[in-house]
Amino acid sequence: MFSWTFFKSSAALTALGVLISTGLAFRQWLESPIAIRPFAVVEAAGTAGISATALADQIKAHISAIYSESGDLFLTRKLGEPTVPLEVKIGNTGWNIQSLAGAFGIPLTSADVSGRIVHDGEGLSLQWTIVKPDGVAVDDLSISGAETSPLANVDGALACLALRTVAGLSPDVAANYLHRQVEAGGGNSDQKKCIAQDVVELYSQVSKDEALAAAARVNALVGLSVHFSYFHQLFEELSMAEAATHLASRALSCDDRDALPSGWQRVKCKVTAYRPFSDKNLRAEVAAWMQLGAARSDYAAAAPTLREMNERRKLAIDAYNHVIAIKGDYALAYDAKGVQHSFLNEIDEAARDYGHSLRAAETSPAHMDLGFLSIHGRNDFFDDRDIQANELIDAENHFRKAIELSPDYWDAYSGLGYVLYRAGKLREAVDVLEAAVQHDDSNRSLRLLLGSVYAGLCRFDAAKTSFQSGYDASMENKDDENAWNMMSDWGKVLDGFGLPLLAIAEESEVLAAKPTHVNALRVRGEVKMKTSGMDPAVIAAGLADLKAAFDNDSSKTDAVLSAYLEGLMQTGPAGDAVAAYETWSRDGLVPPLATTSTADAAILPATPNARLAYAKALLRNGQPQGASREFAVLLQLGVRPGTQESAELRARDATAGVDDATVTQVSTLMSDPAPVAVRPEIKHGCNLPAMTQQPLLRTTHPQIPVQELHAAVL
Repeated sequence: MFSWTFFKSSAALTALGVLISTGLAFRQWLESPIAIRPFAVVEAAGTAGISATALADQIKAHISAIYSESGDLFLTRKLGEPTVPLEVKIGNTGWNIQSLAGAFGIPLTSADVSGRIVHDGEGLSLQWTIVKPDGVAVDDLSISGAETSPLANVDGALACLALRTVAGLSPDVAANYLHRQVEAGGGNSDQKKCIAQDVVELYSQVSKDEALAAAARVNALVGLSVHFSYFHQLFEELSMAEAATHLASRALSCDDRDALPSGWQRVKCKVTAYRPFSDKNLRAEVAAWMQLGAARSDYAAAAPTLREMNERRKLAIDAYNHVIAIKGDYALAYDAKGVQHSFLNEIDEAARDYGHSLRAAETSPAHMDLGFLSIHGRNDFFDDRDIQANELIDAENHFRKAIELSPDYWDAYSGLGYVLYRAGKLREAVDVLEAAVQHDDSNRSLRLLLGSVYAGLCRFDAAKTSFQSGYDASMENKDDENAWNMMSDWGKVLDGFGLPLLAIAEESEVLAAKPTHVNALRVRGEVKMKTSGMDPAVIAAGLADLKAAFDNDSSKTDAVLSAYLEGLMQTGPAGDAVAAYETWSRDGLVPPLATTSTADAAILPATPNARLAYAKALLRNGQPQGASREFAVLLQLGVRPGTQESAELRARDATAGVDDATVTQVSTLMSDPAPVAVRPEIKHGCNLPAMTQQPLLRTTHPQIPVQELHAAVL
């Protein structure tokens, strides 16, 4: 009896041990950790102070940093020792977890990394071995400069090992990490030497591997689409997004045998289809459709006609509606849908979607987009617009809320700074814009806006310091082009201070160094035209500068084209500007002229400001129907005419005949009874001779004498 009881107890313990071990092994199989073993270090003078344990900890830190970039899209892996001790015995069977799992071909770690540092000739070499379920990889890497600074250079070698390890185990995670490095600052040449594959190859490796989970393949296609988007490869961006949604639609259910050819893969897919694992599939599907919406939006921006642009934006809305159908509380889908409605000038629909987004979850993007909606869209160049006082108040509230939710949301700082400037709250604007410029010191438009705010406050020294620091940084980096740009921008700010002669002098400094500098020619021409006092010689010189800017601008940019048209309207009949634009249209520099069918209007090349100048020229040339057609296209693009043109169109509408339906329609769209916000007045009563700084950005020329400064102010 005792023997039988003991036997039964032993069998029960063995069975219990097998059951527990099986459960632990199953958990380990799902988590697939990376096991990092302590490194071996050959004792020598060059390796003194290098700890084997510290090396393992360092490589864990590097691998963790790479995986931490993946967010919740890509599979992350645990580091360190295996989740359960692999040598645990199972009852008295003689088996342990490692051998039992091996008998069934089930890997319990995704990789087992071990390495050592040895002498290689006169230097050091990092040698390592990575044991994976599909084989063993052995490699080595010379540690440069190890004889002088072994500890610092060993860490660089470990970072390379970490990237290679992740690329071998999770190519999508490595691709995502490399893409983010490119976004942050162009990438690291040492990283490119570590692995042979680039971002596209790594993502493609995952997307084409039918043995992998469908969610991983979908996310890799999404990553490819995002990568192509960064490099403005719009067709590839859209193709990858469409492939991601197609795969998500047919494979994430685990029922498609073509997508999941292996029996083990179908079993694992079925197991992970239950919570908490089903979230991975849902996240992948949401990511795929969100990226399809973004890709369609980018593709819409390249549409040749308004009709095609609008059709593509509606397709983007369809993609976001799909996200809402599968995850109704996904706030970013409502927000992205609202952005498309705002591009379509469907303002009520955009406001409704932003409201839905905020009810689902209060996010910074929704508040920021509502802020931009209040001031009639994004304004990256901070140009002058008709904005009502109540719109400025609404925009300010939303931008402030966005910053409150996300203190590092720098787009909201830019928007808030512009709104405060337009509202005349200049001291508040300074605090906001100084923080924004400090974060993004290469943003020329932002620094120019800050300069305008300083001008409104008569803070000359602060403005000069801001531009001087940017100029000095460019000179230190031997970046002449950016230094000239900084000087030219400072000339524009000097004009804002009411110092047109100094502004002209600054632009002339740039042109002395580079006679073909387009921005300096344009700004100098504009300042001369504005301050000519109707002097024919000055007017002619200003127009000559604008013409030279046009001739030297190989890209024929919107700012240069519009400036030249404005100059033509100032110096002669408006018909000259009309004739110039229509010649450019025939040459393909600007879109074809608008016809009675606004929907079929061509919108490429994208030169809305030149088109706006042309519409104004038509209006002044007594061609209101043509002007109204152009204004109608501009309104569809979110560009509104200025106060003077709006008033003139409304005046013409009051006396319009029955056949002037186009004029009536456009003037109605532009009419708004709300008061226009007062623009801040630039002060000209500053005590400028008391300035403590040289007014011009120059390093090789003498200081301007005080007498000349007095003359410039006068």
